[in-house]
Amino acid sequence: MDRRQFLSTAGGLGRVAALAPKPVDAAVYCFSVHNAKLRCTAGLLQSPPIAAQPCRALTWATCLSYMLQGYGANISERTVLDRYGKDGACTDPIGDETALLMGAAGTWRDDYGRRFLVLTRRLPDVSAGHLPVDDGRLIISRLARQPILCGAAGHTTLLTELVYDDSMITRLKVTEATVRDPWSETPQLRPLNDTELSKPFSMVSLSLRPL
Repeated sequence: MDRRQFLSTAGGLGRVAALAPKPVDAAVYCFSVHNAKLRCTAGLLQSPPIAAQPCRALTWATCLSYMLQGYGANISERTVLDRYGKDGACTDPIGDETALLMGAAGTWRDDYGRRFLVLTRRLPDVSAGHLPVDDGRLIISRLARQPILCGAAGHTTLLTELVYDDSMITRLKVTEATVRDPWSETPQLRPLNDTELSKPFSMVSLSLRPL
């Protein structure tokens, strides 16, 4: 979904989304470093705060609500949990969070009764801090427009910025990543640590169309 489509969607739901995407060329910055390598930063310079979530097992619902609200849908965390048949207890077994996020695809009705279609896409995993170039371009293009649902921390966060080295060969090396983390035990806007970056992690993009 390009910028014009995103703004049209958000407007169709009653307001321009706070997470309105930036043009790719305005959100990716690169400079030369040694050995003909480029160091680039992609992502959002600003993003709205996310609600604090004291239960680590429910961060997926907090992040999903945040993304839907960014498109202009009036979807509370409680509405998300009700859709999934979850009571919101920290002891409620969650299972595969990536599968839960992918399962958001389909028709929704927000708290104002407006209907819309949610589309989800499983993006290529980051493996040990590396991405094949084509996969990296897909992620960077999406990140230049909106946050990405990210599983690197062992619970769902929102990836907002990525710093990577591009040596113009086969792989991009991710050197830094910034996330919005709703879990109340961590800083809300924080860099992923070296351990989090070194392990393979999943990412899911989300888009919305009014019906």
